[in-house]
Amino acid sequence: MNMQNLRETYPTLIAYLDERGYNCEYIARLKREIEHVFVIAENGGCDSYDEIYRSYAETTGSKQALRSHLTFLGIIECFDLR
Repeated sequence: MNMQNLRETYPTLIAYLDERGYNCEYIARLKREIEHVFVIAENGGCDSYDEIYRSYAETTGSKQALRSHLTFLGIIECFDLR
């Protein structure tokens, strides 16, 4: 999974959210999810966002936690790919 674009551009996303007054906890959670995506990509555990989605579904115990992970992962994927 190539993370070069996300590595280079995610600070722009964080700055945008901060400038627009998004909650600091929301921004911190997004940063944590981005870092988690980097770790997964570097370890070669997943080759696509779809595989990351599936790994979350297999390992996350509660539906609420899964929904939260998938929400942030969707934001990251849209920002990275579009």
